[in-house]
Amino acid sequence: MMKTPIAILSFLLLSLGVSAFAQTPKGIDGFLDMLWGTPTQDAKQKMLERPGVTFKRNVPGGIIFSGGVFAGRPANTFALLFSGGRLYRGDVSLNPAGNRHEVYESIKKELITKYGPPAKSGKDGFTRWTFHSTTFHSDDEALELSVGQKFNEVNLSYINESMAKASNGGKGEL
Repeated sequence: MMKTPIAILSFLLLSLGVSAFAQTPKGIDGFLDMLWGTPTQDAKQKMLERPGVTFKRNVPGGIIFSGGVFAGRPANTFALLFSGGRLYRGDVSLNPAGNRHEVYESIKKELITKYGPPAKSGKDGFTRWTFHSTTFHSDDEALELSVGQKFNEVNLSYINESMAKASNGGKGEL
């Protein structure tokens, strides 16, 4: 007779755990395979280990790379930005093989599938997801997708907004 209450209690605890896990907010936690806060030299080494990626130049607060692939698409450039020698932002500019607006819409659909609806989406070729700090993610984060205005590019920015605010008043853009 004791097995039934234990089985019911186990089932309820398991159900609550699965339910809590399913409701865990998604976040981005970093850029590519680098967590936020990765030291500059470690991040540079990880980028150079990616097929086709080459060092381009250092810029104030960051490093620019060229080549490689991002999400199965050819990349023009990658930019890593650092605050106090720690990664807080990663940008990638993609060279779409076709119409940049079609590529933008395709990537946007992929990101909606992965992260849910964006916080902002306009017809101007700019979409933004925000991930506010919670018990599961200690920092505010954002993901921005945009159509390049000067070149035939689609741009993505992965940002730890909490660290960005501490660095240059959050300006840190290249």
